[in-house]
Amino acid sequence: MIRINGHFGEFIQGILNDGTLGLISLPCNKYYVTLQKGMTGETNHVTDLNQIFGDIGERRIHSLEVNTNMVAGGGSGYSTALRMAIIKHTFGALSQDETLDKLLMCEKAIDPLFFPNFEHVLWCSRIAKIASDTPPLPLMEICGGFYGQPEFTSPEDMNFALIGDLVEQWKSATKIEEFAEISTESAKRTLHLRGSKNDLIFDLANEFNALGVVIAHTGSLRGLIFRPDETPNKLENNLSLRGFVEPVKFRVGGGI
Repeated sequence: MIRINGHFGEFIQGILNDGTLGLISLPCNKYYVTLQKGMTGETNHVTDLNQIFGDIGERRIHSLEVNTNMVAGGGSGYSTALRMAIIKHTFGALSQDETLDKLLMCEKAIDPLFFPNFEHVLWCSRIAKIASDTPPLPLMEICGGFYGQPEFTSPEDMNFALIGDLVEQWKSATKIEEFAEISTESAKRTLHLRGSKNDLIFDLANEFNALGVVIAHTGSLRGLIFRPDETPNKLENNLSLRGFVEPVKFRVGGGI
């Protein structure tokens, strides 16, 4: 069985000073796609597996079973993770560059899931390039899940806020409070432009004394940022009762 882990939205995402779209994402091993030879048919979510095989110049020769706890259109990397799983199933272990070459054949907006510690890069998803490295993060705890309507990524969509100033602030940040504040500002800019400035996640941040929020800038993921071991007890259950789907708690960072 092949397993590819996803991500939890983005700390920041938007238009860089040079006009490209950039983002800093965060790994989440609680969300995943698994792929194996199917014994009981297949579950292919909303994706045509045959189309993916055709895009990479191959033909599917047996039934495949896909399982995931991600919500399609949630902003957790389902599309990229599924394609990475199919590429690994078809070609075996490939180098990072080889994997990216195959992804470019079947995906036009690529999440940086194939990088180790991809929370340390400013990634340009539309052109599949690293704009720059970013600093190590202090250890932080994230709790959240999928909430509301899905939003699917369109490679042509460039309707995002300007974030050149946030990138510079991020690169000079050292404290968890600074990173959380920048992430929250990116979320506010995006939701004001694309959604609603009165998004539920900001009320929840106040209610549970979170340091800040992290969202999927296209997608339904919403999360709260806490210091390690300061996430309120049973917060995942609380979020589930409020309509969150697949709520999770996980950690990221620890480099400083």
